[in-house]
Amino acid sequence: MKIELHPSGVEKPIRSELFSTERLEQHAKSLAEAQKTGKRTTVPVSLPRRLKQNSKLLVKEYRALAASARAEKPVTSAGEWFLDNFYIVEEQTREVVKDLPASYYRELPKMLDGPLAGYPRVYGIAWALVAHTDSALDYDRLERFVRAYQEVTPLKIGELWAIAITLRLTLVENLARLIGAVVSRVADAECADSVANSILAAVAREEPPELAAGVALKDQVITPAFLARFEQRLRDQGTTVDFAFREIERELARVGARNATIIQGEYQAQSADDISVRNIITTMRLISYI
Repeated sequence: MKIELHPSGVEKPIRSELFSTERLEQHAKSLAEAQKTGKRTTVPVSLPRRLKQNSKLLVKEYRALAASARAEKPVTSAGEWFLDNFYIVEEQTREVVKDLPASYYRELPKMLDGPLAGYPRVYGIAWALVAHTDSALDYDRLERFVRAYQEVTPLKIGELWAIAITLRLTLVENLARLIGAVVSRVADAECADSVANSILAAVAREEPPELAAGVALKDQVITPAFLARFEQRLRDQGTTVDFAFREIERELARVGARNATIIQGEYQAQSADDISVRNIITTMRLISYI
């Protein structure tokens, strides 16, 4: 058994402290002072190329979640929102490809330093808006943020046109991160179902529960999503399966963690992802009319 409380391979979504509209305006002014533009000798992967990569990833994740849904397996609320609104996501990527040709992208002023160095200044603006609103935007917030930014550093006409484009692109990017975590959770939950089924089947055959649990969990990776689904499946199954939980608790104790705390944290993370995905889809709809 291996405990993996922070699974690797899944990018964290763009999230930061949520700001009020007034704090967003203050941040816009600070951002305008901090962002310096110019030419760089090293250039990161272009945003259009990153969009293409994220678009392919989202199609792959859509197919994986759709297959799980067709098999009547739980895909989380965030996953259901993504499946129901995937056509909106596809529409956003098409709009960005159409509105951000290579020639236009090359003309956008690029940032000289910071974590987004080499990317367009407007991408930094879009990133800040998405991070500090949990992807929940409206016209008023957007307008006031841009106006506050320009009180310090005026943007070029081409950049003003590019704000909606880069917002779409950033939302797609953030959604890819979120749905990557959803797909990972679904896979872990399916694995938990399989292990729970094998334990219950062994108990039904009147095999010693200690042996059944030991065999089923021997090489299993225990993640928060696995644990939450495993507990849900074996809850109220009687003392015959308690050994499985005792084994997991023993392993968790070695890393200073507790079963109940991890499960609670997992449900909170799923709820946060659900809100973020809803926000992204809603904002995508809004930007379609900008």
